[in-house]
Amino acid sequence: MSDTGSTFSAIVQQLLAGNVICEASNEHLFRYLQDDQNLADIRQYLHRVNRSVRETTDGKAYLCCYSDPNETEAKQAIREQFRLLAGDLESLVKWLRLVMSCTSAGRPIVSGDILQEAELISAIASSPVQAADLDELCKAGLFKSAASDGKGKIRQITEKLRQDGYLIPRGKSGASFLATGKWSWLYDTMEFIQMHEALDEDEAGKSDQMGLI
Repeated sequence: MSDTGSTFSAIVQQLLAGNVICEASNEHLFRYLQDDQNLADIRQYLHRVNRSVRETTDGKAYLCCYSDPNETEAKQAIREQFRLLAGDLESLVKWLRLVMSCTSAGRPIVSGDILQEAELISAIASSPVQAADLDELCKAGLFKSAASDGKGKIRQITEKLRQDGYLIPRGKSGASFLATGKWSWLYDTMEFIQMHEALDEDEAGKSDQMGLI
Protein backbone atom coordinates (compact mmCIF):
# COMPACT_ATOMS: atom_id res chain seq x y z
CA MET A 1 0.00 0.00 0.00
CA SER A 2 1.29 3.48 -0.90
CA ASP A 3 1.97 6.08 1.76
CA THR A 4 -1.13 7.97 0.62
CA GLY A 5 -3.26 4.83 0.79
CA SER A 6 -1.89 4.00 4.22
CA THR A 7 -2.66 7.50 5.49
CA PHE A 8 -6.19 7.36 4.02
CA SER A 9 -6.83 4.02 5.71
CA ALA A 10 -5.44 5.21 9.05
CA ILE A 11 -7.67 8.29 9.02
CA VAL A 12 -10.81 6.28 8.22
CA GLN A 13 -10.04 3.82 11.02
CA GLN A 14 -9.34 6.60 13.52
CA LEU A 15 -12.54 8.45 12.65
CA LEU A 16 -14.79 5.37 12.74
CA ALA A 17 -13.29 4.44 16.11
CA GLY A 18 -14.55 7.77 17.46
CA ASN A 19 -11.10 9.32 17.84
CA VAL A 20 -10.36 13.01 17.34
CA ILE A 21 -7.59 13.79 14.85
CA CYS A 22 -5.56 16.87 15.73
CA GLU A 23 -2.03 18.20 15.39
CA ALA A 24 -1.20 17.17 18.95
CA SER A 25 -2.32 13.56 18.59
CA ASN A 26 -1.15 12.90 15.01
CA GLU A 27 0.32 15.77 13.01
CA HIS A 28 0.66 13.70 9.81
CA LEU A 29 -3.02 12.70 9.67
CA PHE A 30 -4.09 16.21 10.67
CA ARG A 31 -2.06 17.81 7.85
CA TYR A 32 -3.47 15.31 5.36
CA LEU A 33 -7.03 16.35 6.24
CA GLN A 34 -6.17 20.03 5.82
CA ASP A 35 -5.90 19.41 2.08
CA ASP A 36 -9.34 20.12 0.57
CA GLN A 37 -9.16 17.28 -1.94
CA ASN A 38 -8.05 14.75 0.66
CA LEU A 39 -10.87 15.86 2.95
CA ALA A 40 -13.40 15.55 0.11
CA ASP A 41 -12.16 12.03 -0.69
CA ILE A 42 -12.52 10.94 2.93
CA ARG A 43 -16.04 12.39 3.09
CA GLN A 44 -17.05 10.65 -0.11
CA TYR A 45 -15.80 7.31 1.20
CA LEU A 46 -17.49 7.64 4.59
CA HIS A 47 -20.78 8.74 3.04
CA ARG A 48 -21.41 5.10 2.07
CA VAL A 49 -21.91 4.24 5.74
CA ASN A 50 -23.78 7.45 6.70
CA ARG A 51 -20.68 9.09 8.10
CA SER A 52 -18.73 12.24 7.30
CA VAL A 53 -15.94 14.41 8.76
CA ARG A 54 -16.48 17.60 10.71
CA GLU A 55 -13.89 20.22 11.55
CA THR A 56 -14.21 21.88 14.95
CA THR A 57 -15.04 25.57 15.04
CA ASP A 58 -11.49 26.55 15.98
CA GLY A 59 -10.03 24.43 13.18
CA LYS A 60 -7.88 22.45 15.59
CA ALA A 61 -9.45 19.00 15.13
CA TYR A 62 -11.38 16.68 12.82
CA LEU A 63 -13.89 14.09 13.95
CA CYS A 64 -16.53 11.75 12.64
CA CYS A 65 -20.17 12.78 12.38
CA TYR A 66 -23.29 11.36 10.76
CA SER A 67 -24.11 12.37 7.20
CA ASP A 68 -27.80 12.08 8.06
CA PRO A 69 -28.39 12.68 11.79
CA ASN A 70 -32.12 11.98 11.31
CA GLU A 71 -31.53 8.31 10.51
CA THR A 72 -32.80 6.12 13.39
CA GLU A 73 -29.44 4.63 14.37
CA ALA A 74 -27.80 8.04 14.22
CA LYS A 75 -30.45 9.67 16.42
CA GLN A 76 -30.08 6.94 19.03
CA ALA A 77 -26.29 7.21 19.08
CA ILE A 78 -26.39 11.00 19.29
CA ARG A 79 -28.85 10.97 22.16
CA GLU A 80 -26.68 8.46 24.05
CA GLN A 81 -23.55 10.57 23.58
CA PHE A 82 -25.45 13.65 24.66
CA ARG A 83 -26.59 11.82 27.81
CA LEU A 84 -23.10 10.62 28.67
CA LEU A 85 -21.50 14.02 28.19
CA ALA A 86 -24.21 15.75 30.21
CA GLY A 87 -23.23 13.58 33.18
CA ASP A 88 -19.56 14.60 32.92
CA LEU A 89 -19.95 18.24 31.96
CA GLU A 90 -20.07 19.73 35.45
CA SER A 91 -16.83 17.97 36.45
CA LEU A 92 -15.06 19.03 33.25
CA VAL A 93 -16.08 22.68 33.71
CA LYS A 94 -14.90 22.66 37.34
CA TRP A 95 -11.58 21.17 36.22
CA LEU A 96 -11.13 23.84 33.54
CA ARG A 97 -11.77 26.57 36.11
CA LEU A 98 -9.29 25.02 38.51
CA VAL A 99 -6.58 24.80 35.85
CA MET A 100 -7.17 28.42 34.82
CA SER A 101 -6.68 29.52 38.43
CA CYS A 102 -3.49 27.46 38.78
CA THR A 103 -1.70 28.46 35.58
CA SER A 104 -0.66 31.68 33.90
CA ALA A 105 -2.52 31.03 30.63
CA GLY A 106 -5.64 32.87 31.79
CA ARG A 107 -7.86 30.93 29.38
CA PRO A 108 -9.36 27.45 29.02
CA ILE A 109 -7.20 24.56 27.83
CA VAL A 110 -6.77 24.36 24.04
CA SER A 111 -5.25 21.75 21.77
CA GLY A 112 -1.46 21.84 21.93
CA ASP A 113 -1.25 23.25 25.46
CA ILE A 114 1.25 21.63 27.81
CA LEU A 115 -0.06 20.60 31.21
CA GLN A 116 2.48 19.97 33.96
CA GLU A 117 1.34 18.03 37.02
CA ALA A 118 4.08 19.63 39.12
CA GLU A 119 2.81 23.14 38.34
CA LEU A 120 -0.74 22.23 39.32
CA ILE A 121 0.31 20.44 42.51
CA SER A 122 2.52 23.36 43.59
CA ALA A 123 -0.22 25.94 42.98
CA ILE A 124 -2.83 23.93 44.85
CA ALA A 125 -0.49 23.22 47.78
CA SER A 126 0.04 26.95 48.28
CA SER A 127 -3.64 27.94 48.04
CA PRO A 128 -6.28 26.74 50.53
CA VAL A 129 -9.00 27.93 48.14
CA GLN A 130 -7.69 25.86 45.23
CA ALA A 131 -7.08 22.89 47.52
CA ALA A 132 -10.72 23.10 48.63
CA ASP A 133 -11.84 23.30 44.98
CA LEU A 134 -9.84 20.17 44.18
CA ASP A 135 -11.31 18.31 47.15
CA GLU A 136 -14.82 19.26 46.03
CA LEU A 137 -14.08 18.18 42.44
CA CYS A 138 -12.92 14.75 43.60
CA LYS A 139 -15.88 14.00 45.89
CA ALA A 140 -18.13 12.68 43.10
CA GLY A 141 -18.64 12.50 39.38
CA LEU A 142 -16.11 11.99 36.63
CA PHE A 143 -13.08 12.67 38.86
CA LYS A 144 -14.18 10.94 42.05
CA SER A 145 -11.04 9.96 43.93
CA ALA A 146 -10.09 8.19 47.13
CA ALA A 147 -6.61 9.76 47.12
CA SER A 148 -5.74 11.55 50.35
CA ASP A 149 -3.46 14.27 48.97
CA GLY A 150 -3.41 16.77 46.13
CA LYS A 151 -0.74 14.92 44.19
CA GLY A 152 -2.74 11.71 44.17
CA LYS A 153 -5.92 13.50 43.14
CA ILE A 154 -4.22 15.39 40.30
CA ARG A 155 -2.60 12.16 39.10
CA GLN A 156 -5.98 10.37 38.97
CA ILE A 157 -7.59 13.29 37.13
CA THR A 158 -4.89 13.48 34.46
CA GLU A 159 -5.04 9.71 34.02
CA LYS A 160 -8.81 9.87 33.50
CA LEU A 161 -8.39 12.68 30.98
CA ARG A 162 -5.74 10.61 29.19
CA GLN A 163 -8.07 7.62 29.02
CA ASP A 164 -10.85 9.79 27.63
CA GLY A 165 -8.62 11.31 24.94
CA TYR A 166 -8.29 14.85 26.30
CA LEU A 167 -4.59 14.49 27.13
CA ILE A 168 -1.66 12.52 25.75
CA PRO A 169 1.61 11.90 27.64
CA ARG A 170 4.54 14.13 26.77
CA GLY A 171 7.93 12.60 27.33
CA LYS A 172 8.62 9.61 29.57
CA SER A 173 8.09 11.15 33.01
CA GLY A 174 4.35 10.55 33.06
CA ALA A 175 3.87 13.97 34.66
CA SER A 176 3.64 16.16 31.55
CA PHE A 177 0.79 16.11 29.06
CA LEU A 178 -0.25 17.63 25.74
CA ALA A 179 -3.86 18.73 25.34
CA THR A 180 -5.63 17.27 22.31
CA GLY A 181 -8.31 18.55 19.96
CA LYS A 182 -10.96 16.80 22.03
CA TRP A 183 -11.14 20.02 24.05
CA SER A 184 -12.21 21.76 20.83
CA TRP A 185 -15.00 19.20 20.45
CA LEU A 186 -16.03 19.80 24.07
CA TYR A 187 -16.23 23.59 23.60
CA ASP A 188 -18.31 23.20 20.43
CA THR A 189 -20.67 20.90 22.30
CA MET A 190 -20.87 23.21 25.31
CA GLU A 191 -21.73 26.11 23.00
CA PHE A 192 -24.45 24.01 21.37
CA ILE A 193 -25.92 23.14 24.77
CA GLN A 194 -25.88 26.77 25.86
CA MET A 195 -27.61 27.91 22.67
CA HIS A 196 -30.19 25.14 22.59
CA GLU A 197 -30.76 24.21 26.22
CA ALA A 198 -34.51 24.54 25.67
CA LEU A 199 -34.54 21.85 22.97
CA ASP A 200 -35.54 18.29 23.71
CA GLU A 201 -33.18 15.43 22.87
CA ASP A 202 -34.85 14.66 19.52
CA GLU A 203 -34.25 18.22 18.37
CA ALA A 204 -30.72 18.20 19.78
CA GLY A 205 -29.97 15.09 17.77
CA LYS A 206 -30.64 16.94 14.53
CA SER A 207 -27.77 19.35 15.05
CA ASP A 208 -24.46 18.84 13.28
CA GLN A 209 -22.78 19.99 16.49
CA MET A 210 -24.02 16.90 18.29
CA GLY A 211 -23.92 14.58 15.29
CA LEU A 212 -20.81 12.73 16.39
CA ILE A 213 -19.85 9.08 16.47
